[in-house]
Amino acid sequence: RANRSPYGLGGSVWCADEERGAAIAAEFECGSAWVNAHNAVSMDAPYAGAKQSGYGVEGGEETLHAFTQVRVVYTSR
Repeated sequence: RANRSPYGLGGSVWCADEERGAAIAAEFECGSAWVNAHNAVSMDAPYAGAKQSGYGVEGGEETLHAFTQVRVVYTSR
């Protein structure tokens, strides 16, 4: 039911069995998923949306890739 939404910024599942909760959260079509928590983010980890919930990635190494372009310089050596 949650995946029917055109948005996918984040989702959370709350249950007594964290292993089952993690299996459910793994099926979410969203950028971030939490088990027994919500909106607990770290700038060391990427934070992104899915579907119509934003563009790009913030946080983590992925942010650097979003704002950089690879360039290769060849010399005659």
